[in-house]
Amino acid sequence: MEGQTAFDREDIVCQVFKNKLDKILDKIRNQEYFGPNHVSYIMRVIEYQYRGMPHAHIVVKLASIPTVQESGEPAVANWIDQNISARMPPALNGYSTQEEVKYRHLVETHMIHRCAVAENGCKDSPTSKCKRGYDDTSLKEVSSFDERGFPIYKRDFQCDLDVVPHSKRLLLDWDGHANVEYAGNTQ
Repeated sequence: MEGQTAFDREDIVCQVFKNKLDKILDKIRNQEYFGPNHVSYIMRVIEYQYRGMPHAHIVVKLASIPTVQESGEPAVANWIDQNISARMPPALNGYSTQEEVKYRHLVETHMIHRCAVAENGCKDSPTSKCKRGYDDTSLKEVSSFDERGFPIYKRDFQCDLDVVPHSKRLLLDWDGHANVEYAGNTQ
């Protein structure tokens, strides 16, 4: 209705959210986002954000992706670099396809971390460190892992440092914030 926002119509927002989520889950099951990898299981939890909008936390176990224990760190890092990006797409120019233009716009709009001192923010004070690690200014030429097995994503340029990890194909379909992380090596 005229003058209303999504916050005024939770009934419609929830219906649209469920329909979009069901389509994304079907595409995950049909191996459209992470290569030809059979899905062993999918777990999900639907929550409502601080402002009242729904969001989902989804865990997907893919049966045939490499692990550090079986294939070594380079094979896993290569899989991550092919399927998860924490980089800003190239700058737009006259030769970009519509998909590339849309992808860059979605990353700029939905996938940039902005540190905040707030009730659910990532900083306790303006001078404190980001709880999510986005104040790290070191560039990485290839993905690797920290001492606990968590991925350190490839970030080639300064503009990549605030990009939240995501899947290009999933982001293009979801058209909203869609953080994708690899969690197969943590101990």
